Amino acid sequence: MSRVSSTKILEVLNVYKYFPIGFLGKKQVKAVDNVSIEVYEGETLALVGESGSGKTTLGRIIAGLIKPDRGVVRYRGRPVSGISRKIQMIFQNPDSSLDPRMQVFDIVAEALPQDVENRFEEVAKTLELVGLNPGHMAKYPHELSGGEKQRVAIARAIASRAEIFILDEPVSALDASIRAQILNLLIDLQRRYGYTYILIDHDLGRVWHMSDRVAIMYAGKIVEIGETERVFKQPKHPYTLMLLTSSTSEIPRPEKSIQPFGEPPSLIDPPSGCRFRTRCPLASDICSRQEPVLEAIEKGSSHYSACHFWKEL
Repeated sequence: MSRVSSTKILEVLNVYKYFPIGFLGKKQVKAVDNVSIEVYEGETLALVGESGSGKTTLGRIIAGLIKPDRGVVRYRGRPVSGISRKIQMIFQNPDSSLDPRMQVFDIVAEALPQDVENRFEEVAKTLELVGLNPGHMAKYPHELSGGEKQRVAIARAIASRAEIFILDEPVSALDASIRAQILNLLIDLQRRYGYTYILIDHDLGRVWHMSDRVAIMYAGKIVEIGETERVFKQPKHPYTLMLLTSSTSEIPRPEKSIQPFGEPPSLIDPPSGCRFRTRCPLASDICSRQEPVLEAIEKGSSHYSACHFWKEL
């Protein structure tokens, strides 16, 4: 897959987020540690990594739900502080994001801009876009199926006139029989309206199916980023190769493989140098002394790896 547009719609620049824990908060979990990414108009960028890699925290920072300790998020060149209508998050579990005391009409209407006059008509049109009908407007969340709830959550995000959607495991809480329906709905909406997606997912099959580019996160850092097809077929970081090797999804398989071993490090006291070195079969002395930085695989390439030994992969 290739980028849909060369227009940069979002920039995340040198973002940090540490969470204090323990007595008086003297220790900190380094959830996101100096992360920078660019997102292009109309593309789907996937954030991939094991639990605790920082991908959901990064998504919440972009959506304005969490304030970074340092760094900046820019939408169309302008810094974003707090929640923006133009960036909306669609959560994994719609039960936790829909107010059980509100009818569907109110849930969607609440997100509409204030200057919209015929709110009933706008809500009806928005529900139709996600495959629901006006009869759903009088229902409460508990009267809906899981798939219908997620469609309402998508409708609410669309109603805000957003351009960027953070999709946080958008179908993981749904029955397998309706996951494809919701994914196809999201793909169709993007094709029709040019939406930009940041997909947070652990399922590499969905990432392969939906994303134009993929950023691999490990222990709070991005270790590889590039076009999805190239990263999957020619990974240039041992951690990416490990993820691809251990995946049970139907995805292209690289020629080499790395069997997973060990556990992710503590983000309170991460390893020096490269954070993956304690699990990496390629690790040597330099990996503990010097932290690798994202480096282009070749001149002019959009494929980057943060590994001292990417050339050996």
